[in-house]
Amino acid sequence: MRKTSRVFALATGLMLMAAVSPAYYHFIHYTGRSTPYAPIPEKFDLNSLPGHTLQVFVSDQSPAQLSELDSLAGVVSQIRLAAATWNNVGTCDLRVAYGGLFTPGTQRNTPGVEVTFEEVPPGLVAMGGPTVWGDPVIAESGSYVPIRRSVVILRNDLSQKPSYSEGFFGTMVHELGHALGLQHSLTSATMSTDYTRATTRGRPLATDDRVALSLLYPVPGFLSSTGSITGRVTMGDQGVHLASVVALPPNGMPVSALTNPDGTYRIDGLPVGPYYVYVHPLPPTELASNGIRLPVDADGQQVAAASPFVSQFYPGTRDVRQASPLSVTAGATNEAINFAVEPRSYVPLYAVTTYSYPGQTAAKPAFISESMMLGGNRSFLVAGGAGLVSNGAPVAGLDVSVLGDAAVVPESGLSAYGPDPRYLRVGFQYGMLLTEGARHLIFSIPSDIYVLPAGLTLTGKLPPSITTVTPAVEGESTRVARLAGTNLSATTTVYFDGVRASNLRFDETASELVVAPPPAPGGHRAIVTAINTDAQSSLFLQGSAPATYTYDTAEAPSITVSPAALPAGSEAMIEITGYGTRFQQGQTVLGFGTPDVFVRRLWVISPTRILANVAVAANATVTATQVSVTSGLQIAGLPYGFQIQASDSTIPVLNPSVVNATTSQALMCAGCTQTVAIANFSTMAAVSGVSIAVGDKPATLVETKESQVTFVTPADLPLGPVVLRLQAGSVTAQPIIVMIEPAPPVIQSLGDRTSVMVGDVVSMLVSGLDDSAGDTLPSRLSAMAGGVQHSVFAAAKVEGQAGVYVVQFVLSDSVTPGDQVPLRVSYDGRISAPVAIAVRAKPAENQ
Repeated sequence: MRKTSRVFALATGLMLMAAVSPAYYHFIHYTGRSTPYAPIPEKFDLNSLPGHTLQVFVSDQSPAQLSELDSLAGVVSQIRLAAATWNNVGTCDLRVAYGGLFTPGTQRNTPGVEVTFEEVPPGLVAMGGPTVWGDPVIAESGSYVPIRRSVVILRNDLSQKPSYSEGFFGTMVHELGHALGLQHSLTSATMSTDYTRATTRGRPLATDDRVALSLLYPVPGFLSSTGSITGRVTMGDQGVHLASVVALPPNGMPVSALTNPDGTYRIDGLPVGPYYVYVHPLPPTELASNGIRLPVDADGQQVAAASPFVSQFYPGTRDVRQASPLSVTAGATNEAINFAVEPRSYVPLYAVTTYSYPGQTAAKPAFISESMMLGGNRSFLVAGGAGLVSNGAPVAGLDVSVLGDAAVVPESGLSAYGPDPRYLRVGFQYGMLLTEGARHLIFSIPSDIYVLPAGLTLTGKLPPSITTVTPAVEGESTRVARLAGTNLSATTTVYFDGVRASNLRFDETASELVVAPPPAPGGHRAIVTAINTDAQSSLFLQGSAPATYTYDTAEAPSITVSPAALPAGSEAMIEITGYGTRFQQGQTVLGFGTPDVFVRRLWVISPTRILANVAVAANATVTATQVSVTSGLQIAGLPYGFQIQASDSTIPVLNPSVVNATTSQALMCAGCTQTVAIANFSTMAAVSGVSIAVGDKPATLVETKESQVTFVTPADLPLGPVVLRLQAGSVTAQPIIVMIEPAPPVIQSLGDRTSVMVGDVVSMLVSGLDDSAGDTLPSRLSAMAGGVQHSVFAAAKVEGQAGVYVVQFVLSDSVTPGDQVPLRVSYDGRISAPVAIAVRAKPAENQ
């Protein structure tokens, strides 16, 4: 959302602790007006988000108009899928989660994202971005301006933009990216504009998108595992501001950065490998009202972009054949990759996109399959953009080439596209040995070049298509859908609107894929989409007439909530009872209409019953909120169904991360000694009559302290969720759900060895393992010696002893020698108590 940012008074200390220029373009503030520039990005404060999780809420006030085949459930499902897309960036420490429905106007103090349906400027489908900020944060890891609230506004009239379309989903992911702190890129990524992006629902993020988010919210080790490129772009003796510098791998997707006002740039987060580097000016569309939000200086004044210039590859050439690729290695920086550019009065080529014709209608992005190449009549692309065609013919001197040797464009390969001469037809001759994947196109005119990353994607097959979707019942009551069509397989992913169905089996003879439809409202008509591993969708061929599946009629779902009120600062179990609901584990989201309430964990007990542990923020706003349960496509809401009350320091608050006292791991097991931390407990610790029950069975108290209680759980508890309750005199804590898991493994002995040498095979006698694991057991085990993790290469069963094995690993030379080195074993994430082992260094070799 392009808005004028509030003015921030950035202190001198903020400038001193600012991060180096990022390898992407975020929403930027500068601390000064002269070099060296210290860019300060806008981002969410992870410490203000429970579990580092940013919740995305959807307005309960539906769009005024939807397309004929669309539905509110379908719209919500696509928003939920878009949030999950950003959540799946593994190198990012921010988690993004759909939080259910909310009522506009609900007051809250915890940061979050709100999706609403309102009027937007003409020509737009949606807009999004930060709208409320906090005071700048000074941190050694990099200073930033904290985002307190972001919004995504979708057009209130979606009759011309159905939610099941590739375009709607791409727009939703794009706008959520803005809400998270990302601006436009020019690399055909999701954060490129709708016209130029080359991502799909099957491959919704490009490298540039993932790097962008990871630089704002990096996991430990992200930067050390990737490489960097730095340099400066100049025009004469002046730095060029907001030049786009792109690191382009020959095979793969690029990563980009925009320059600072002095022309300096830094591209971080680059995967290891070779890269071409090129620079180009911002197109005029990005300097318009809906383009990139310009950075602001310390006075809140926008810093303008430099004037246009001629694009070039490094080192100073428009001919990619003369360009010098760089080798990027982990933890290293390629420095002084500088560009001296020539000015020009305007940008002649920009906003180029490509289409292919796998069927009778255009598909975007452009995929060319092997059958299209062999057929010949469809082995072309249609390109649109500024500066390609003039007066019904290609512009004078235009040339199109493919980076690498995958394909060439002959002299006769360029012409105006017959059905619409505003577009360019590009015919190709393809090489004999082709590997699947993206190919980059270079459009050249005598005075300039334009690079289109992923302008062409080569693949082995045409897109999938769905001929019929047939409802059926298998067994006694298992409802399935049988999909028949072309290019379907066992690896095809099927979506009902925006919810993924479970694949049950694939019949190759009948070319029939059988799936389990997700829950949905009675009578709901879902759009069924098939997506193959090459990211092609059945909508490429069937976008105007997609396959559908209609559910049986059923009563409208409803829910009740117990308890229906909690004070701020509390943690408690919530029980949801459903009527006409189809709750399913993994498909169900419980939301409370505000980021002030966070669902830590949810258990589906039955199709009509949910138990959840819920945390209410200590600074939560006292208000009534919307409660909603989304299960697949089925949404049950309860307006004003939950009340946040004022905090109450007299009620003990149980921490649901109950710790095993022996292993110090957050794991609870039957017959184990556990410790639960308790807030608001200091005044009650001395009260007689403290008791704990687990699964409605009394636990044995071991020790009561000011802020915690240690106890032994009953030995006969079943595995799974149970309720933990605490009574302190006449005061009762809110109950919580705890998960009873198998006990952690135990290292019984290390044989007769008193010490080991690095490089030795270590044998441990370990109990508490699963005899049914078979050959998978070693892969589920690991050893930790001196803080260094080791892979287990063997686990031999001890005859006559249930769950007892001899476990072996090779002691790494990374372990620091010592007399008391702690050794643990982990099985499926459950960690044993440590035993001490003496580790000796290898003797020095004779010289």
